[in-house]
Amino acid sequence: MVANGEPGVIYIGHLPHGFYENELKGFFSQFGEVLKVRVARSVKTFRPKGYAFVMFANREVAEIACSAMDGYFMYNKILVCKVVPPEKVHRKMFKRFVKIPWKKLEKTHRALPLTEARRKKLWSKQERRNKELEVKLKKLGVSFSLS
Repeated sequence: MVANGEPGVIYIGHLPHGFYENELKGFFSQFGEVLKVRVARSVKTFRPKGYAFVMFANREVAEIACSAMDGYFMYNKILVCKVVPPEKVHRKMFKRFVKIPWKKLEKTHRALPLTEARRKKLWSKQERRNKELEVKLKKLGVSFSLS
């Protein structure tokens, strides 16, 4: 299918587990040419958040796909589909996701030398947490001191 108009984007909510990029592209290609697919994912865990965006080559095809799939029952989930207006389509909406190496960053952070200023900061933070916990325990009727 040749794109004879502007591309159309649809939002798909309540995605079932296991229905991600490849499955979305394959499933929605029955309506027309799918240009891009973006499943929203967590930055920390890279797990899907449960919604996605699909870009079609033609806006009319996107509207047809949206009307057909809104309320569709799939794997114990009812899909929610909305057509995204062209002014709401952000240029970074389909940007490739880069996973942040949190474990590596944490490892380098923990390898920093423990200076006196850093030690005081960590100690005051822990004392504040202990006081907050003591207040919570006191509200529950537990007398306990973390000092």
